[in-house]
Order: sequence, then structure tokens, then C-alpha cells
Amino acid sequence: MITLYTLKQVSEMTGFALRTLERDARADKFVHVHRGRDRFMTQEQIEDLVAQSITGKPQPKTQDDEGDKISSLMKDLSRRRS
Repeated sequence: MITLYTLKQVSEMTGFALRTLERDARADKFVHVHRGRDRFMTQEQIEDLVAQSITGKPQPKTQDDEGDKISSLMKDLSRRRS
């Protein structure tokens, strides 16, 4: 199962400012999961974000199998809340 981390958790894990993560996520500067008002990241997305921060080069945005799995998980979560 894929673990999703909130931007607050990502901030705590990486040391990046929460407000910066929120602003950059809204501007689609990095790949993340956006569901309603909430934004999440997988471990792989966090690693890509850190690599992007170090190299200064944006990582390619792709919707792969992991993205499909995340979308499916988020839909299931949404149904459970209803």
C-alpha cells in the first residue's frame, strides 16, 4: 500500500517551509496528489522534490501506475467518508 504524507509532514521530514510547499504545490511546481482542499505526497514524490531542490532541475511530471494507484486510493477514501 502507498503511504500518503500531508504537506505538513513533508515539511517536517525535509525541513522545507510549509508555506513554501503550499505555495509551490498550488503553482504546480512539483508533482503531488491534490484531493479537494488537501494535498499529499508519496515517498517517491518527496524524494523527487528533494532531488529537484538539490539539482535545481525540475523532475519530469508523469502519470504512471503509481499515480493511477493513488487516484484509486483517494476515490476509495472519498467514498468511505460519504
